[in-house]
Amino acid sequence: MATSGCAFFKSTASVAVANADTIKIGFVGSFSGDTAANGKPDLDGINMALAQINATGVLGGRKIQVLRGDDRSDPEQGAPVANALIDQGAVALIGPNSSGIAEKMLEGAAKKRGVVMTSPSATSPAFSDPKQIDTGGYFF
Repeated sequence: MATSGCAFFKSTASVAVANADTIKIGFVGSFSGDTAANGKPDLDGINMALAQINATGVLGGRKIQVLRGDDRSDPEQGAPVANALIDQGAVALIGPNSSGIAEKMLEGAAKKRGVVMTSPSATSPAFSDPKQIDTGGYFF
């Protein structure tokens, strides 16, 4: 996460990040629907990592805050939820836990808004084949 999290400086939000006391990162997860069992453990892991990062002060006193969105285990919810988090100030996105939702997030939010995203659970080989999915450099 730390490596891909650093990549958000590529985004158009980098000026806002440079001047912010709190850096907001959006997490899109399934907290309802068929894969709801995955959302809370994923968020718990993110919060644990952020607590460690924030405690070290490695960001010059700035803190990272996670904003949470529920994709309802529905690919059609990926982009609207991600866009809502971006509207709340998220400068990077983490999640979701399915390739179908990740593809919708990438196309409908990350690429359109210039915000990088990563998904530890989007395992479709299509994400590493530009002939299948053009990530535009916004998916890691």
